[in-house]
Amino acid sequence: MVMRVQGETTATPSDCVDGACVCEWLGGELHVNCTKPGTLTSLPDMGDSRSNVTELWIENQAALKTLDLKFLRTFGQLRTLTVRHSAVTLVSTDVLSASPQLQHLDLDSNKLQWIPWTLGESPHLKYLSLLGNPLQCSCSVRWLQRLLSSRQDRLTVSHGDTTTCLTSTGSPMPLSHVRLTHCDTMQVHVSQTSVELSPGDDVSLVCDSNHSDVTPSLMWETHSLTSRLHISAVDNGSLLLRVENVTLADHYVNVTCFAYSWVDYVKLSVRLHVKHAPHILSLIKKKRDDDSETCLCYDVAGWPLPQVTWLHNGVQAEKEKEQLWRDEHRLSKEGRLEGGRMLLYRVLTLEGEYTLIATNALGQDVANITVSFPALYKGPRTAALKCLPTNQSQTSCLCPGEHQTCLQCPEPLRATAAARMRR
Repeated sequence: MVMRVQGETTATPSDCVDGACVCEWLGGELHVNCTKPGTLTSLPDMGDSRSNVTELWIENQAALKTLDLKFLRTFGQLRTLTVRHSAVTLVSTDVLSASPQLQHLDLDSNKLQWIPWTLGESPHLKYLSLLGNPLQCSCSVRWLQRLLSSRQDRLTVSHGDTTTCLTSTGSPMPLSHVRLTHCDTMQVHVSQTSVELSPGDDVSLVCDSNHSDVTPSLMWETHSLTSRLHISAVDNGSLLLRVENVTLADHYVNVTCFAYSWVDYVKLSVRLHVKHAPHILSLIKKKRDDDSETCLCYDVAGWPLPQVTWLHNGVQAEKEKEQLWRDEHRLSKEGRLEGGRMLLYRVLTLEGEYTLIATNALGQDVANITVSFPALYKGPRTAALKCLPTNQSQTSCLCPGEHQTCLQCPEPLRATAAARMRR
């Protein structure tokens, strides 16, 4: 059947595919509705307009039994696919590779006894509905059970909490209550989970499944690597990945062994750590929105992870001032050290030049930054403010609660301040 569409520039629905479907153009996108019972045995030939189809609704097609790559390969822009109240018994593992933009898949009320785990791995699929299918309580639904229990928010399964499968007696049971312990048969191992390298080094990584009852297919996912690599099969069924002349660009990259069968899949990752001397990528000042703190924020590369220290005006900070700041840091997703020294805002004794020193076994890097605060008040204080003296000459005081240094102590406090300093 070849598609014939009338009125492509309007939103007026019209018969197409020899009257089997209704086609409607909406804003340059083609929506196709095929609900006349028994008119389709396979996906209709949409002709040259197939690249414009973004939504396809099929219903009441008792002769439609398979969704596979051939079924969808001409629909590269399809975002919504609904196949309901039909006789689909098979969804192939590669069905979504033909429609990489598919976000919404509704397969309600078909005859599916199992569903491929590849649906759960699609980066674009956001909604999946499987209501009214006779899914079997077998290893083939374990990935779906795992997906529902993970409470992830990338893929929504319609009525996931009440999704059921049929036991050996034909009774429906919620997936959350089914125990599928007999499915733990695919055992996969990698030779290392983390490796430290110097630039120019080579490394060999092995992925194997020698002790599995189910023999899976193996592959290495290496799309993030920039270094030269070779992948080869080993006689014992293992898969060898050799990375040569490692570069700094591959620091903190994951390479993943992917083992899969029609039942399930396993992913095991190896993290590459490429050793290099510290390098301070940035050191900037950031003030919090509530004006309570100023952050001397840094981003430091280096492996092993650098240690950071601070100097204030060229010397280690005085112990008694430690209550006026706090330090924080974290490991970024790129394998760098991110953090900062959080200074209480407008404490004038914290003004000056700060030096950040980042050190590891391979070297050191240094960066400087200057801090100054706009003073709110620089005149004499009254006794009511109860300023506390900060030096012997009582020429400056710290005002509790305001974290601000007064340039001159109030006259009534001079005598008591001098006595306190002598103690």
